[in-house]
Amino acid sequence: MNSKYIFESVGNKRYLTINHCSLSDDATYTCVVGDEKCTTELFVKEPPVTITSHLEDQMVMKGERVELECEVSEEGATVKWEKDGVELTRDESFKYRFKKDGRKHVLIINEATKEDCGHYTVKTNGGESMSELMVSGKCSHQSTEQTEIHLCSTMLNMIASILGSNHLQSIKHVQFIDRQSNL
Repeated sequence: MNSKYIFESVGNKRYLTINHCSLSDDATYTCVVGDEKCTTELFVKEPPVTITSHLEDQMVMKGERVELECEVSEEGATVKWEKDGVELTRDESFKYRFKKDGRKHVLIINEATKEDCGHYTVKTNGGESMSELMVSGKCSHQSTEQTEIHLCSTMLNMIASILGSNHLQSIKHVQFIDRQSNL
């Protein structure tokens, strides 16, 4: 049966089955038999919005543009963005931009800084996704020509490549600092 509404009579009971229930079915229903009637109200809740394409960890150079992107199950759904558990808003000197295109949601940081390192979360009423943003780059340049690379968190697997450097022989010491332990 492909009918939206199915009416059944079993003994002295009457049943109404609504197939493929939607928000438009949210209403008051009345069953009338002779002079008798019975009324009930149906409240239809929207299904929870889930995340269908999750955020991915990113490592960028200082000054680069960052786009954290996810996709949700419902077009036009509302999401909430957080950094390290604190909600991000448009009021923060336009540091963060939020883009919504159908089911796709994007958090944009135009020029990443060390302060942007952290855990970013996107939340819906039916789930959440988290990623880690790491920003690296030349943080200080001392007369001894030591360069410190500040990492946002410990990385188990790391591949470091220095491009366009003619000073590979002069690098004597590289220090990796776990920024989170200094908080």
